[in-house]
Amino acid sequence: MTTYLTTLAKVITIVIGSVCTAFLFFSCQHQDSPKTYPTEYADRDSILKNRLIAMDTLSAKRRSAYLERALDELEQEQDYKDNPYYWIVKSFHERSLNSRDSIRSNLSNVDSMGLTPDIYALKEYLLINEQIAIDKHIDAERMEQIIHERNKIERSQSVYVYLWDDLLAMSFYNNHDPNKSLHYVKEYMMHHPLRSNDRMRQRYYDIRFMIAQRVEDTVEMEIYLDSCRQLAVAIQDSAALMRSYDYEGQLYSLHGRHDQAIASFRKFFNYHQRTGKLQFYMFNNLAKAFYESNQLDSTIKYLEMSEEWGKQTDKRHVRTLSELDMLSDAYASKGDFRKAWLIKTKQYEDFKTSTLELQREKMAEISTKYETQKKDHDIQMLTSTNTLNRQILVQQRWIFVILFVLLVFALVFTYKMYKEKLLKAKHDQLVLENKQYLLEQKNRQNQLNPHFIYNSIANLQGLIGADQKQEANRYLVALTKLIRDILELNRQDFITLGQEVRSLHNYIILQQMRFSESFAFTIETNDLDVDEILIPPMLVQPFVENAIEYGMKNIAYKGLLHIIFSQDEDYLIVSITDNGLGVQTTEQENSNKQSLAQVITRERLALLYGAQEHNASLALFPNYLPSGRGYKVEIRMPLKYSFN
Repeated sequence: MTTYLTTLAKVITIVIGSVCTAFLFFSCQHQDSPKTYPTEYADRDSILKNRLIAMDTLSAKRRSAYLERALDELEQEQDYKDNPYYWIVKSFHERSLNSRDSIRSNLSNVDSMGLTPDIYALKEYLLINEQIAIDKHIDAERMEQIIHERNKIERSQSVYVYLWDDLLAMSFYNNHDPNKSLHYVKEYMMHHPLRSNDRMRQRYYDIRFMIAQRVEDTVEMEIYLDSCRQLAVAIQDSAALMRSYDYEGQLYSLHGRHDQAIASFRKFFNYHQRTGKLQFYMFNNLAKAFYESNQLDSTIKYLEMSEEWGKQTDKRHVRTLSELDMLSDAYASKGDFRKAWLIKTKQYEDFKTSTLELQREKMAEISTKYETQKKDHDIQMLTSTNTLNRQILVQQRWIFVILFVLLVFALVFTYKMYKEKLLKAKHDQLVLENKQYLLEQKNRQNQLNPHFIYNSIANLQGLIGADQKQEANRYLVALTKLIRDILELNRQDFITLGQEVRSLHNYIILQQMRFSESFAFTIETNDLDVDEILIPPMLVQPFVENAIEYGMKNIAYKGLLHIIFSQDEDYLIVSITDNGLGVQTTEQENSNKQSLAQVITRERLALLYGAQEHNASLALFPNYLPSGRGYKVEIRMPLKYSFN
């Protein structure tokens, strides 16, 4: 049952997410006449809205391409940045490309405009979705906030209330509250302008089946299974038709008709195998059905196939407890207790083996000690016997032996005391050196802060001097938050890579505000575990500042700044590149600045990782582009994790 719930969760996420994305895009235009931007936008927005609604049946890829063309058309208009719909459409487009870095920045451009109910609904929807994407969880407080906003938007009679219904339906489903999820699914269909569209009906039937399956309502499941299949045949949607076989298999499984469930799951599996769209849950569905029908060989076959398929396609899959239990029970039922034991108790066996080895070593040690003591006792008995026969000679020998033993003992005791004294002195020296090292590191680390704050205040002074009070206020608020974060991070010797990325992102956003968006930037982490990898704070910022201040300050083209965090074996590589002027014209004015950043960074790396070049290094590549421009900085340091 757990496997089926997992399957349903994945499918409903895809289905509802597709509906959500499509109609978020459709909602980028407003039915009412805008109140705060030129009236000539009204007709165009109405046309664009109709065109976006007509895009409902397109795939996500084609929809994204269309939005890109729509943005190009909008950018041909004069004063297009004064139109709030431009920033809304731009945010939706970037969201479709999973490029979320600048969505909040885009939406901040809507703040200065009067918000109509529709623009407010779209903007708040995007913002709360971004927050959910960051938090990865919707708690009770956040759910109440969404419901409050949804009711507020419904009262304002915005056409986009269906987006909030969709969000609530998906949220309640993921929080295992199918009844409330069903309520908002019905609200979603009622409020949506395309509720009679065939594609919309197909999605609705899919979602109704999944909710019915969540509560094991077989009557509802059968009703919406038939609806899904009939509509799929009518509109000739092969993917939807095959999906109905998956639903059919789940229904048969609940009824205990395992052979029929296997047949349905097999059709679903074979179709995706032919089209090259297999997923792990498809293997597990078949394996579960075979297991319930006591076809153990087939159960083992598909569970092992999923593992092999994952290796061939480079897709990672960690088997769940239910899969391991099913595989182990299948082997056990076949009588292959060895494999069943290995699957379920490998970790226990490893622990048991290490424990037995420790016991053997202890027993061997005790045995050796006993044998040694026994031999010593025999020697003493023999010596005593000889002493009786040769009392004088033995007495002299024993006096010599005692004196020799005392001498050795005295020497050993003296050597031990001397060694302990040396070790204590060395330990005290290491403690002092470690304290000195920590103080030096803090000193180097804090050298960056006054310089950064000085430049930031200069930026703020420039905005105030230009009488840009609103921008200066926004800049000051953002700067205050950033300085607070930096002061908190600088209390630590190492911070997580995620904290460093967020600090860099906030800093670059401030610089973008200063330079009127004259450059773009990207920060890539290449699937690194940003919550576990550690990095010294403020290590990358000086070079980002140099790239912005001296590389792209006065260029006549769009500046590009790329920051890439990657892993090379046991090393973390940080690459900072820009397409600025390089050192052709800026060498004189920033040589001291560059040298200071390089010296401080190299000293910090040496203090943190040792002076050897293979431990950590800093490399500079001026004018690395074929055009003779650009600047590249590469920092290489050993990987450090928080759990080490």
